[in-house]
Amino acid sequence: MTTALRLFCLSGALALPLSAQTVTTLLNDTFADNDRTNQSLSTSSQWFVSGTSGNLTASGGTLNQATTGMTGLTYFTASGSPVSLGVTESIKLTFDVSFATTGNSAAGFRSGLFNSGTRMTGDSFGVSNAAFTGSYAGYLGGVNTAAASNNILRFYERGTSTTLIGGSIGTGYVQLGASGGGAFKTFAASSIYTGTLTITRTDISTVSVSLSYTGVFTGDSVSSTQTATVVDTAGLTTSFDTLAFSNTAGSSYTLDNIKIDYTAVPEPSTYAALAGVLALGVVALRRRQGV
Repeated sequence: MTTALRLFCLSGALALPLSAQTVTTLLNDTFADNDRTNQSLSTSSQWFVSGTSGNLTASGGTLNQATTGMTGLTYFTASGSPVSLGVTESIKLTFDVSFATTGNSAAGFRSGLFNSGTRMTGDSFGVSNAAFTGSYAGYLGGVNTAAASNNILRFYERGTSTTLIGGSIGTGYVQLGASGGGAFKTFAASSIYTGTLTITRTDISTVSVSLSYTGVFTGDSVSSTQTATVVDTAGLTTSFDTLAFSNTAGSSYTLDNIKIDYTAVPEPSTYAALAGVLALGVVALRRRQGV
């Protein structure tokens, strides 16, 4: 093998990690332990509910919300250590959900990612809580589970409202872009759908938020996906440690396989270290060839 070829092979091998992104699973809760009070990241997190404890239960390997209008939330990082997105980095939530009944209400079912302030330590904290004011910035995606027209997906950026994700979306929330999702689909009661909420920092001053639901909708025989994406360029939120759900239409719902992945790029120190290794390899090969 010639020196040039060896150098090419070495540099190619070392270059692979430079462009690769790393994916870290922050939460992967399947509720196999039938316990919503166990904080043992990343396989389990403690869940809190704005109503009484009986409104949110873990049983049968799922998380079950008994009534509408309540907020269920959990923290997927240690307190004071949110995930912060650099440019090209993203955080992705995936979950399975089914509804006992559905309701025609704009953004009736909501999922959201936020950056907490004062953390909840127990249930019955109320849909509206002063602890949410001035903190818990973030994004929520809403879907109309029994839509009767197009544009069933909506996005909101949360500001200073005392309401996190449940109740009425009013003062303190800003809708991002137009509603989307294409031709409307109605969720079938008791069917399981996979939801995905992805937040990506596309550059220093832009965040992209995507929402999708996949499953067999009412009247269909095969699975399809409803999806939409919006862009935020003002008052960005790029740090996250809180996940919340709420259903303000229909009745009870069930969640399972809740997963949060953080996709990062290597730190500059990693690039520097790899460059150093490459340089040493070049020197070693040159010496071996007597160059």
